[in-house]
Amino acid sequence: MTSVADDTYYAPAASDPVTAPVALLQWLAVPLAAAALAVFWVAGWPLEAWTIATILWGVNRGIQLAVNRFIIGLPQTVAVGAAGIAFLTRAWGLMIVLLLTVHAYGKDVGVPTAILFAVLYTADMLTRGLAYAESRRRPVPAPAHQDP
Repeated sequence: MTSVADDTYYAPAASDPVTAPVALLQWLAVPLAAAALAVFWVAGWPLEAWTIATILWGVNRGIQLAVNRFIIGLPQTVAVGAAGIAFLTRAWGLMIVLLLTVHAYGKDVGVPTAILFAVLYTADMLTRGLAYAESRRRPVPAPAHQDP
C-alpha cells in the first residue's frame, strides 16, 4: 500500500516541439468566438450574451492553463486530485454564473450565453484533445524484413 507521502515526484517528459498547425488548432475557439460575434450582430441577438459567454470561456481556459502549470512536478496522486478539484470547481462556478445571468438578464440573454459557451467549450476541448493526441503520436517503425 502506498500513500501520497510515498508518491515520487516526477519530472515532466521532454515534449516534442509543437508544430504551427497543432498550436493554431489549440486556439480554434478564438476565431470561432469572433465569427459568433458577427452572427450575434447580424441576427440581432443580445451582445451581452456574446460578451458573457466569451468572458466565461476565457476565464475557464485561463484557470485551466494555470492549474496545468501548477500541477507539473507534483506527485501524480496530488496532481490528479488538484486537476479534478479544479475541473469540478470550474463546472460549478460556470453553472452559478449562468443561473445568475438568467436571473439578472432574463432568458433572452441567458440561453444564448449558455449555447455559445457550450459551442466554444466543446470546440476547445475537441481541438485541444486532438492536438494532444497528435503531439503524442510516434512514427511506427517498419517491420523488419524476413526472408523465408
